[in-house]
Parts: sequence; C-alpha cells; structure tokens
Amino acid sequence: MDMGQGSSVYHSRIPFKITLPNLVKISGLEDIALTEKVPGKSYYRKDNRFCVFVWGGGSYTIKANGNSGDRFLLSNGTDTVAYIVRLSRTASGRSLKTVFVDQTITSSAGSSAVDCNGQDNARIRIRINERELTGKSAGIYSGTLSLTVEAS
Repeated sequence: MDMGQGSSVYHSRIPFKITLPNLVKISGLEDIALTEKVPGKSYYRKDNRFCVFVWGGGSYTIKANGNSGDRFLLSNGTDTVAYIVRLSRTASGRSLKTVFVDQTITSSAGSSAVDCNGQDNARIRIRINERELTGKSAGIYSGTLSLTVEAS
C-alpha cells in the first residue's frame, strides 16, 4: 500500500429514501348568507366554489360536519333550522351529491397546483327548504359547517 504517493479513490454508497406526504389544502371558501328564495322555487340556495389541492393531483375524499349532531342545523339561540349540504364530485361542479353528517364522498378532481391555477375545482351547495322555516321565530340563524379533506 502506498500511503504518501499517488492518488487513491474510494467509493461508498449511501442508501436514502424520501417520503412525500399526502398533502391537501382547501382554499377559497367564503361565508354563505342565504337571504333570498330562489325565484319560482320553495327553497333558499347558495353555492360556493372553492379549490382543493392534493399533492400530485388526483383523488380525495371530503366530508361535512355541522357540529350539531346528526343533522345540519342553524340556530338563533331559540329555534333551529335544518339545511341540506351538497358537494361536488367533479372539477366542473356539475355532479353534486347530497350528503349526511360525516358521510364521505370521493372526488377525482384534486388539483396538483396549490392555488388550482386560479380555477376552482369543487363546489358546495347549501339549501334550506321553505317548510323548514314555518313557525320559526324571526332572527338571524347561524352555524358552522366544517369540511374535512383527505388524499385518497
């Protein structure tokens, strides 16, 4: 072995791996105010389009919870009003499905861009049937709807 003259090259291999997490993000949701009945219909309805980002794009699951037991409810402190939640399963938002509390649906429309490239790819629709308001006291009814998204 020559310890002072010439050059010696040594090679070593270091194994490594990377784990990419299942990142998801919801953005673009806004407060919903139902103030007018849909013309010619017996219900109030409001849509809200938003962005769902999924690392790498692809499928995700989404579920809604109204924080009021097994029904979606608004309250004025005295009375409650039930409402219906519909969620989209496609990027166009045309395929809406009525969901129950904590019911999970799957969408294949997750965006690979954190901001969905400025194009919303999901929609939620809130609806209150007029008959739900019969006999209720006047006032402002409010509540919180939580959406949970997971990569699938």
